[in-house]
Amino acid sequence: MKPLTAVRRLNEPYLLLYLLLFGVLVVLLPRTGYGPDLSSWILWAQHIHARGLGEAYTIPDNNYPPVYLYVLWLYGKLAGSAAAIREQVYGLRLLTLPFDVAGALLAGRLVRRPARRFAASLLLLANTAYLYNTLLWGQVDAIYTCFAFGAVLLALRQRAAYSGWLFVLALNTKLQAVLFLPGLLLLWLPLWAERRSELLRALIGGGLLQAALLLPFFSAGGWAYLGRVVAVGQHAVGYYPYISQSAYNLWHLLVGPGQVGLSDTRPYLGLTYRAWGLIWFGLAAAVILLPLARHTVRQLRGRARPLDRARVLLAFGLLPLAFCFFNTQMHERYWHGALLFLAAYGFTSGRYAAYALASGAYYLNLNQVLRAAPQFMPAPGPAVALLFAAVLLLGLYQLYQPAGASRPGLRSFGGMTNGFRPFGRYAVRRRLVSWRYGVLHGLLFSLLLVLAGPTAHQGDLEAWRTWGVYLQQHGLSRAYANPAIDYNPLYLYVLWLFGRLAGSAEALISHLHGLKAITLLFDFAGALLAASLLRGRWRQFVGSLWLLLNAGYLYNTLVWQQVDAIYTCLVFAAVLLALRQRPALSLVLYVLALNAKLQAIVFLPLLGLLWLPLLRRRPRQLLPGLGAAAAVQLLLLAPFVWGSGQSYLGRILHINFSAVSVYPYTTVNAFNIWVLLMPDALFWVPDTLRKFGLSYRHWGLLAFGGASALALAPLLLGAWQRHRGAFTAAQAPLVLLVGGLIPLVFCFFNTEMHERYWHPAVLFLGAYALVSRRWLPYALVSLGYLLNLHTMFSHYHHRPTWLVQHPQVVGAIFAAALLSGFYCLWLEVRPVAARPVEQP
Repeated sequence: MKPLTAVRRLNEPYLLLYLLLFGVLVVLLPRTGYGPDLSSWILWAQHIHARGLGEAYTIPDNNYPPVYLYVLWLYGKLAGSAAAIREQVYGLRLLTLPFDVAGALLAGRLVRRPARRFAASLLLLANTAYLYNTLLWGQVDAIYTCFAFGAVLLALRQRAAYSGWLFVLALNTKLQAVLFLPGLLLLWLPLWAERRSELLRALIGGGLLQAALLLPFFSAGGWAYLGRVVAVGQHAVGYYPYISQSAYNLWHLLVGPGQVGLSDTRPYLGLTYRAWGLIWFGLAAAVILLPLARHTVRQLRGRARPLDRARVLLAFGLLPLAFCFFNTQMHERYWHGALLFLAAYGFTSGRYAAYALASGAYYLNLNQVLRAAPQFMPAPGPAVALLFAAVLLLGLYQLYQPAGASRPGLRSFGGMTNGFRPFGRYAVRRRLVSWRYGVLHGLLFSLLLVLAGPTAHQGDLEAWRTWGVYLQQHGLSRAYANPAIDYNPLYLYVLWLFGRLAGSAEALISHLHGLKAITLLFDFAGALLAASLLRGRWRQFVGSLWLLLNAGYLYNTLVWQQVDAIYTCLVFAAVLLALRQRPALSLVLYVLALNAKLQAIVFLPLLGLLWLPLLRRRPRQLLPGLGAAAAVQLLLLAPFVWGSGQSYLGRILHINFSAVSVYPYTTVNAFNIWVLLMPDALFWVPDTLRKFGLSYRHWGLLAFGGASALALAPLLLGAWQRHRGAFTAAQAPLVLLVGGLIPLVFCFFNTEMHERYWHPAVLFLGAYALVSRRWLPYALVSLGYLLNLHTMFSHYHHRPTWLVQHPQVVGAIFAAALLSGFYCLWLEVRPVAARPVEQP
């Protein structure tokens, strides 16, 4: 019997990871966007909500085809009122995000094996450039791109009718989709010639679909409204009659950034800028489509070889690049359609250079225009234009490169090709496989950091701001002269170093959200350490994602901007090192954890039980480890004791010994047992009040002590039995489970607990789930922790939720997590008695 292992029986093993990723994107949904676009969505949605979908084209500035108007109509229905439409406008992009996800999943289907499909889709879904248009800008290019990409894939699979129908949807979403029509016609023509019924089905189905899309507008206003729909297409060229509408293209190189805002009807070398752009685009499109056209002609004559799908996808990826690079009136967003096709080309050919360069250039172009984004990074327009030119040249080179001319051993991104294994059994393949996972982790790291932006708990953010400026002005050694600083030394080093890198108080304040990058490194390190308990590089990579795609695990760092991940990672590493019988480094890391946050003290009994057998077995390692730990502690304290001519050791000791009574309340917003026992626990009830002869504080300590003893009992028994032998990796599930239960009972029973103190339980129980396949405690703690943090974060920022009034719901989730954890502990301990004790 193996309970709590239903996750393994999913037909699609990666479905839950996709859902977790989507959840993280929802939680981190940025409150940024391009102002004019957001204003349009609000006004159009309010108009449609008030007067109906059929009246959408009575809006004077409505210049969009019908499909997105349906999305705005749905958004208005979900919002329910004009006020809610305005207030929740950032949530509108959640209706576009599924098309980003769908495009990535479709591209991933080009890879055969499920594991490689998942990795391939992550190359898109973890790419900040790919998601920027939707999540940060608030635009909708992902919708027509997904439809157009689906149309191409269906055409390649000889489903011409369905392909045509999807193209109708793409064209009715944004008129830029028309640039894919020549290439699609070249794919459709042989299919129509072979099966005339396909042409008939495409025409009839496409006509009916177009009629259905236009029906609401015809019903509301007859032919007059249909005329307005047609006018949208007629007036598309010339709506923004400028040389460039913020697209860093050829014109930034030819006329310079200062002249691209001029009218494109001005003369240039005998023609207008607009005419030259159209000519150059036409020539470039002809060059791009020439190989496909030649193949179509041969196919119609019955002499064609099998179609090279990779080159077809490359051609379709180059079309939007040429369209945006040469034409005038181009927006910065019009590059978007290229990314999905270039990624798909990489999946089928193993060549990712064009996709990587296009992603970087597209990100820089968008980021340069959306200056309100906190992650803004200046980039000269001509330099970005040169990057796009490089992508075009590289793509054309690969498009016309003779088959077999490349070196296949360098083409596959870790073997993610369509049935092609270029590396065989060479060692270089193993190195590139590891490198592949590093790339995916790097992409995910940057995506999370960009989406998180400057969001933070204002109280903690103010502390980091004032402390950082103080350290910058007065130096690290005088930190504890500031009575507001009440943290142990380690994070003060981080703030001091960050201030040195910033250079000035103004730069430190404006880039304060950059502190998240330092803490996020510890989140990633903790997840990677947990995954290291698994065998095989792929399992380790997927295992790390069960933590890194967990919104509850990341919320503390990315949304709240707290630093619990630092001491949690250090304690977790200390436990793993003790299991691997490396006590010296384990001791050093635990000292660092204590110097990060005093809450690490609750892990001392656990670590003591792991170190105790090593004291007898390996005293030569443990005793020097004690010396090294003492030396590290001395080095950390040195600036504050001897660095300024005045010792602040007494102040540091006072901070630690008085920590218990800083917030003397039953709970400081932790939804624990006290919210279950006392309905008004969140209203600052003093924990010095007495019940049955003892104060609430002492009752909490007694309950914590008893529950901790129960959790530690199996390890205490094991340490007694192993006085001649040490704990090993074989006992990792038991040790990790106890490590998860300790912070859980600490925060559940004690008074004065903050909502953030559950954090270490998530990492330890996540690691336990990975090695034991018992997921329920981890899932419950993650859910409860996320709800606790999000509820209080929203409350602090004057966006109260229902759970503020009903914290018992979350308290019950934590109680269930505690019960399931002890049940798993019983399952772990039950077979121990039957096993002999390992001897050294």
